[in-house]
Amino acid sequence: MSDSPPARRPKVRRIVRSISLTQADLRAIEEITTRINYRTEARMLNQSEVLRAGLVALLRLPAKELASVAESVPRLMPGPEKT
Repeated sequence: MSDSPPARRPKVRRIVRSISLTQADLRAIEEITTRINYRTEARMLNQSEVLRAGLVALLRLPAKELASVAESVPRLMPGPEKT
């Protein structure tokens, strides 16, 4: 048995970006976060990790299904809302 310390995960550089979401998007993220954190055996995730998990799931879809999902997302106007 080795007395060496456990291997460390390589550091990943975080990039902070601003994205536009609707209230429905935020509610969905909160619902998914709650489902993962309190109704499954998975480790606790924060909202950023939930979004990244969604990216992993999307990457696994075949092109046709991915296109169908993309078509279901409404396009939002970029930038802050005009008042």
